[in-house]
Amino acid sequence: MFKTRALAGAALIAGLSLAGMLVPAAANAAAPAPQKTESIQELRAIASQADTSALAAYPACNDSFNVVVKGSSTNTARIPVYSVAAGSGTTYNCIMERGNSGQGVRTLQTALNACYGKGLAVDGVFGNGTYNALLQVQRQVGVSIDGVYGPGTRNAMQWRAGDGVCRPGNQYGGF
Repeated sequence: MFKTRALAGAALIAGLSLAGMLVPAAANAAAPAPQKTESIQELRAIASQADTSALAAYPACNDSFNVVVKGSSTNTARIPVYSVAAGSGTTYNCIMERGNSGQGVRTLQTALNACYGKGLAVDGVFGNGTYNALLQVQRQVGVSIDGVYGPGTRNAMQWRAGDGVCRPGNQYGGF
């Protein structure tokens, strides 16, 4: 028992010493270290290993809807949705992936262009360009890199509101 406590104490002291050496060096650095950016090929390899089975329960986004910025009554952004039929049911919990097309994809492409400068053709077709752009954004916002748009990506990625400000999806109400 004494050995276990002694080892844990030594590890804690070593960790504190190491942390003490690293923090001042980082604080005095002139510029932050560049982040590693994976190539499209590396991102595709990561995406090919992703488990997207949990997303299979969601319908494909086929429309879009204005969602109000939290704390505002008039400022909105357009978000992809699944709409059963006009006025009879809408859910924000939908997915899009390569091969999908329609208004939901156009809305995603518009956000990728407006908030991330991706330069995509807003054609409503989820092809390789949209897939590659989404992989990059998923890495940037810290969600699973799988090339599939779903609720996690929606909440983390940014959407441009009517005031021209791009905000993460979790700053909008309704979902």
